[in-house]
Amino acid sequence: MIHREASNKTLIASALVLAAAGTVSAVQAVEIEEVLITAQKRTESLQDVPISVSALSSGDLEGLQLRTSSEIAAQVPNMQISTPLGDGFPVVSLRGISMSDFSLNQSSPVAIYVDEVYKGNPALQGVQLYDLERVEVLRGPQGTLYGKNTTGGAVNFITQRAGFEQEAYITAGVGTYSRKELQGAFQTVLIDDALAMRVAGTWVESDGWKENKIPGIDDANAIDEWGGRISFAYTPRDELEFLLRVSSSDSSPVNYGITAEPGPSGVGNFMYELFDIAGELA
Repeated sequence: MIHREASNKTLIASALVLAAAGTVSAVQAVEIEEVLITAQKRTESLQDVPISVSALSSGDLEGLQLRTSSEIAAQVPNMQISTPLGDGFPVVSLRGISMSDFSLNQSSPVAIYVDEVYKGNPALQGVQLYDLERVEVLRGPQGTLYGKNTTGGAVNFITQRAGFEQEAYITAGVGTYSRKELQGAFQTVLIDDALAMRVAGTWVESDGWKENKIPGIDDANAIDEWGGRISFAYTPRDELEFLLRVSSSDSSPVNYGITAEPGPSGVGNFMYELFDIAGELA
């Protein structure tokens, strides 16, 4: 009887050891990918940065099909982006801090940076999301490293840099309201291990959801935008690198419905009103 109990205990202990070993192997097989960011002006792991940061990699942007800067807000806590004049004029809010009104002379308390270049004017903050390496959203005041106009935080858009590997891609899509879009990039080496070039571009066109009867004026909410970028990387030595990026873009704002109403003096007073889908005043 004693021998039988000892054998049972030995078998149970062996089974527990095997189960534990299997669990450890399963845990070791799952590894968390390290995310590198430059929120503090140097390359660091996201886990080592002592500030509130959300980072979206190029894979995240592509997997979530994010095409405009306003779509990022759905993926970042405490962030809201409104587009009263279209995606080309986003109004960014972080932790409830934003612009109180809209003016071309006003600076947003949430700073927008593209490759470390500050975009102060609201008309320049509509960033087209194509061929990006990552997007970093820094929540909270960032005046120490980023200066003024960062009371709410900062948003960094980092584009893909030229690399020393030959690659290219192109994507196309169609949608409702005659939507057509095209994106692509091409990268090549001009001088082996010394000079590389990358060219990227995007184009989107779509009809609006409300027909405009005035000849020569687009329909309400029509989209007609494009963007292009060329970048060079020059590494004369291993410890020295020069980067040059040149970009250009064009985006049309949302067209609002316009009505003429008599003013106090009887003269027509043009009032800008926003119409809903049914054609009624919003």
